[in-house]
Amino acid sequence: MATVSTVTPTDPTQNTKVTYVKKDAALTVLFLDKTTGTTLATVNVDGKYGDQIKFSPAELIQSFEQKGYHLIVNEFGQAGTTLGDASNGKTYLIEFEHQTKTITPSDPGQPGQPINPNDPNGPKWPAGTGASDLVKGATQTIHYQGVSGVEDSVTTIKGAFEKTVTVDLVTGKIVSETDFTGQANFETVKTPVVNGYHANGKVVPVDENGKPIPGAD
Repeated sequence: MATVSTVTPTDPTQNTKVTYVKKDAALTVLFLDKTTGTTLATVNVDGKYGDQIKFSPAELIQSFEQKGYHLIVNEFGQAGTTLGDASNGKTYLIEFEHQTKTITPSDPGQPGQPINPNDPNGPKWPAGTGASDLVKGATQTIHYQGVSGVEDSVTTIKGAFEKTVTVDLVTGKIVSETDFTGQANFETVKTPVVNGYHANGKVVPVDENGKPIPGAD
């Protein structure tokens, strides 16, 4: 059937049958990754003027959120409920950004395990995000020399220094990390007494009154 915009009766004295046909209409929905500037998905919705818009972006939005994305813009609500002049030929953007998470020694990652529980085949926690990667101990060693039989004094403080790591939940990559910070306060260690030896100084010979003896080694 040909489509014409005007009708000229062949016989003005007779009724002329005019058939109205709905116009075609279409709109496009773009799902965008604003962090990388890439297109995640394109959905074309078409039909006729007056048709109900049956497409809903909810399922796709949820699937991207389960992959670590955060919804920031949803223009599709502006399309209305039916196809028509307001929506025909329009493109509606649904935009996401990458979520990140800063992990700490008290809330570490699990290297090799899925970052997003609802996306088991997605990105995994990278190396360097486990609890043991986020803390460092401090060790003080006092070594005694000049005499045999005296063992080193070794004191260790676990978890003296800590850092945090921020991970992109979409890619599984580390985007930033802090330096280790903290402090280690070691208690005073008594130097063992060894007969015939002295430590940290020298022997000063004194007389019975406690005065140094001049010239005495």
